[in-house]
Amino acid sequence: MTEEQWDARLYPTSDRAMRIDAVHAPGDTPGNVGICFSGGGSRALAAAMGQLRGLCRLQANGRPLYAQARAVAAVSGGSWCLAPFTFLPDAVSDTDFLGAWCPPERLNSRPPRPGFADQSPRPGCVEDLPADCIGQVPANPAFALSRLSVESLELARRDAVRADLLWQTLMGRHVLQRYGLYRPDAAWTPTTTFTWDAASRDALCSANPGLDSATVLIAAQGADRVERPFLICGSAQVVEDGSARRPLAPVHITPVFTGVLATPPATDVNGRPVGGGGVTSLAFATRPLSPPEG
Repeated sequence: MTEEQWDARLYPTSDRAMRIDAVHAPGDTPGNVGICFSGGGSRALAAAMGQLRGLCRLQANGRPLYAQARAVAAVSGGSWCLAPFTFLPDAVSDTDFLGAWCPPERLNSRPPRPGFADQSPRPGCVEDLPADCIGQVPANPAFALSRLSVESLELARRDAVRADLLWQTLMGRHVLQRYGLYRPDAAWTPTTTFTWDAASRDALCSANPGLDSATVLIAAQGADRVERPFLICGSAQVVEDGSARRPLAPVHITPVFTGVLATPPATDVNGRPVGGGGVTSLAFATRPLSPPEG
């Protein structure tokens, strides 16, 4: 691969926590409401799918509850559902992604069996989820931990995927690729990046002529869409603080910026101080050519 240079913007936090409205105009919301989705692997994904389904159906002020939140935060399994939902392509409807609404009393893990009196359709059955439903991910036998372990070994040995990129590659292949959100090259390196909307995409492409709108994906939009709150995914970065324990620093990943917003007394693997803000998400994992002073 050839190295490319990117023009990225810095988002310093200085002595204050960064506010959402500093990087995103939240529009018409009733207050400073955010929604959080927990981690927990496949169970967190399934829980987030059901919670999203309910928040998109329930109405207040004539709009779905989900559309009235300013931001949504997720980690791990919760982000497996929230990230593709935020950037869902036009070809997949919200209903197909989440599955049709089904009252809790009608939910069932199996379709009705022969001989039972109630043979009415049960749209909540796992077997009846639409083909594009995110619930198909954990239902796929290939998503079992044992199968993922074997797949990771194959990626490392056959394709020389770095150990620290194996998990991201697996989630890209199983979660994002089915929605066209992970388009890797022959080495399984992503060839696309993300930003929030058309305006931020235009600014990113203008500063980086090597990009174009075909490789920069934006949040799902359209009259038939539930409005997406600003997405914040939680991650972590291994840092050095002089001890043998190698602690983790919290990383905030958003469509606009990514970084460690706090200022922990630690350094990264290059010996540089960690924290104090974010950088355009495209450039977070790259090597700085002109790092800021101080």
